[in-house]
Amino acid sequence: MSPRIPEELIDQIRTSINIVDFIGQYVHLRKSGRSYMGLCPFHGEKTPSFSVLEDKQIFHCFGCGAGGNVFSFVMKIENILFPEAIQLLADRAGISLPHDHADDADESEEQRERRKMYDAYELVSRLYNHLLFQTPHGNQAKEYFEKRNIDHATAVEFQLGFAPESWDFVTQFLVKRGYDLALMQKAGLLSRREYDKKPFDLFRNRLMFPIADSQGRIIAFGGRMIGEGQPKYLNSPEHPLFNKSNILFNLHRARNEIRKKRQAILFEGYMDVIAAWQAGIKNGVASLGTSFTESQAKIIKRNADHVLLCYDSDHAGIEAAMKASEVLLHAECQVRIVTLEDGLDPDDYIKKYGAEAFQRQVINAISVTAFKMQNLRRHYDLSDEVQRLQYINTVLEQISSLTNAVERDHYLRTLAEEFDYSLDALKQEQRKVYFQQKRAGGRDKLAKKWNNSINNGVHLPVKNLLPAHYNAEKKLIVLMLHNETWAEEILAKVGGNFNVEEFAALAAHLYNYYMMGNAADPSKFISGLEDERLIEAASKLAVEEIPEELMSRELSDYIQQVLNYPILLQMEELKNEQRRLEREGDSLKAAQIGIQILQLRKSIKPVST
Repeated sequence: MSPRIPEELIDQIRTSINIVDFIGQYVHLRKSGRSYMGLCPFHGEKTPSFSVLEDKQIFHCFGCGAGGNVFSFVMKIENILFPEAIQLLADRAGISLPHDHADDADESEEQRERRKMYDAYELVSRLYNHLLFQTPHGNQAKEYFEKRNIDHATAVEFQLGFAPESWDFVTQFLVKRGYDLALMQKAGLLSRREYDKKPFDLFRNRLMFPIADSQGRIIAFGGRMIGEGQPKYLNSPEHPLFNKSNILFNLHRARNEIRKKRQAILFEGYMDVIAAWQAGIKNGVASLGTSFTESQAKIIKRNADHVLLCYDSDHAGIEAAMKASEVLLHAECQVRIVTLEDGLDPDDYIKKYGAEAFQRQVINAISVTAFKMQNLRRHYDLSDEVQRLQYINTVLEQISSLTNAVERDHYLRTLAEEFDYSLDALKQEQRKVYFQQKRAGGRDKLAKKWNNSINNGVHLPVKNLLPAHYNAEKKLIVLMLHNETWAEEILAKVGGNFNVEEFAALAAHLYNYYMMGNAADPSKFISGLEDERLIEAASKLAVEEIPEELMSRELSDYIQQVLNYPILLQMEELKNEQRRLEREGDSLKAAQIGIQILQLRKSIKPVST
């Protein structure tokens, strides 16, 4: 894609995408008055503060301040640069972009590097794929996935490949095609020997799994060792395109199914996802063999309300599932857990029992509390009275943490029936545990609040009252965003005399925007901003209501408050100087300053109240 795209084409792309429809693919939006509200995808929250305005084609979060137009949203949600956002939205709108690279010299260094990295990953992926399916090099790797009952069509779907047992096969391949090896090392495709700094292939003798971003662009690899050798699995190191904590394997392929069902199945490994896909489970993703992160939970929450955890059923898998469930519950997901027999991982379970048996296990997934109770039993001899009571007390602690009263009652009844205890007695004990937890939690919160206040030297919250000139400047920018006639009047009377740096910068951009012949359009104006702080500030101001009829006196008052402020500031400085001179006994100079203050006061024009 050429870095220089005509402004008219950029604007055509922006106006071809309805921001509500587009953001609605990432955030569950509900109509609320003139806007659409949802949970912000950029910070954790339980109460919706994320607003999308269809009439203005902008979004703004009142919680974290994120905001902008559809380009801003794509850049932030996908962690991509502006040219990449244009390409993504152009593809979505069915608009062709110029593809000559005549202007590549005008790319920033970052843009050029990212483009080269994307190209290299796509090229190397095709190389690995060719080696697997079209050459004898891949025979052993093909035998491996065939033994795992992965058929040819599935292997092709997931673009599997093979990295040969060579130290420089990919290195030489990239050199011959003109790629800079230092950049390829930065991209995680190569590494260097410590003793002579010579580059070598990072992946050798491995079945290769391409890892794609949410748009389906390959940005990393996972490699499974064929035969003996360690580590068994190896992922690309993190680099400018690849942050493990923000990527879910197979999301780009599974997203439509996840959104349709409002449900995702989270696995631990690539082979689990692939085997499940072949078994008919099309909404599976994996966390790249690392600890499941809050960022990954947020990504899932944007697309689904329900999550099924399907981890390995060994001790490590159970512990990982426990941790992942806590992260998902914190992200306000509804979580259930798929349990598998015989300590098998999902891939092995499907291989042993078949697709239908696995699908039954998915349908019969259990709640997190039931899963915890099930696994707690393994640590106690329930035939022993003492251990049985210990088990019940531990379970009561888990039940007490549940916020849903019906759910609490269900598990208390389960305990009562299983162990033939009085339901009333269990409820009484559970309430006792609950209040103990509440008291302990209250003390912890109080101590934390007290410690924070001591450490910060703050004892009571103080409301920050904004001065009149600040509110006036803010109102003027709001008016300028929505009406070019008001902008012309403000330019004529205020010019560059805004006192707040943020508003001065926005005013300068708005003056230039209207001088280019543009009509009032907050979304289009935001497209011309590069500073993220200004984009967020503009979106925050653009969501404000404006009066249908603005009285000329109101506009004049706002303007006058802005123009009066420097005079008031100068008067305050002179008053301080006058007081200093009076303390020092220099009454003559103090009187002279008093005259200056009077002259300045006369120059202040009144503001109606």
